[in-house]
Amino acid sequence: MVAQTLGVGCAASHIRPFSLRRDLADLADLVETAFGDELAATGSHMVEEMRQMAALGPLLHLAYLGWAPIRGYVWLHQGRVVGNVSLACDRERRWTLSNVAVRPEMRGQGIAGCLVDMAIEHVRQRGGKQITLQVLSDNPSAHALYTHRGLATYDTIHELQLGPQCWPLALRASHPLVRPLRQGDAPWLRDLMRASTPPSAHPYQQLGDSPARAGLWKQLLRALELFSQPQERIGLVAVLEDRPVGLATATLRLLASWHEVRLYVAPADRGAVERPLLEALLARLDSAPRRDVRATVSTTHPEAIAALHYLGFETQRVLDQMGRFL
Repeated sequence: MVAQTLGVGCAASHIRPFSLRRDLADLADLVETAFGDELAATGSHMVEEMRQMAALGPLLHLAYLGWAPIRGYVWLHQGRVVGNVSLACDRERRWTLSNVAVRPEMRGQGIAGCLVDMAIEHVRQRGGKQITLQVLSDNPSAHALYTHRGLATYDTIHELQLGPQCWPLALRASHPLVRPLRQGDAPWLRDLMRASTPPSAHPYQQLGDSPARAGLWKQLLRALELFSQPQERIGLVAVLEDRPVGLATATLRLLASWHEVRLYVAPADRGAVERPLLEALLARLDSAPRRDVRATVSTTHPEAIAALHYLGFETQRVLDQMGRFL
């Protein structure tokens, strides 16, 4: 049973499941109100995209007849959506919470807690194995909300970005320690990714996933794409004494507004290969259409953060990744 909270009781009359057709426009307004500054700082166009999709009206409903790309719950006050929690689930029954938001004039009444409690109960009833979410590191009230419900921080990440106007003037395209990724490298890639991921994150992340899970809205956008976006992937390997010790990859999304960079380096060899790998990778990207370049790095890998900062990347957000097992 969902617990009562101060100020507002978790009455069924206030909460109902999220409806894609009915609630998407209201959710866009709520997300803009709750996270507008954060979205602007990271260059996100989430709200605009949500409104464009909401404008499809009945077509959006027909496209997802019998299947809901967004799950979650909304809180209603006088017939208006004033609170939301969104849910996503992968094939391993691992659930992600996102878009936990309440309108400013309704905060402090326990609405967010009720919505999160409802979401946890939803996951539990469906046999979910775990719940994860991301929250700004400097948001103590949100931390208290989630900690009270059994979630604990298992990693802290930096989201960094290099704007097209900040591109380094000179890049070293080749380095004796760096070579292209080869087909025969596959056997050691899994071990490298595991070694470069904080042990506390291993239970929560499938090997090969990005250090930061794709957010719920990114999953929805992928599901809504009518045409697959052309992509190109680049992989470079760092070698020390004939040992592969690092991997840098870039995904070029030719029709999107940004490219993605990932970096994996074995802990024992950190500090020696991050900069050569990243410089060579950016040199490869230099011939592609200029876009924002984004990277996500755990705070347990400060050498990578320092190398990215040296090359002009700026930290956009610092996020705590939290989770609990059910």
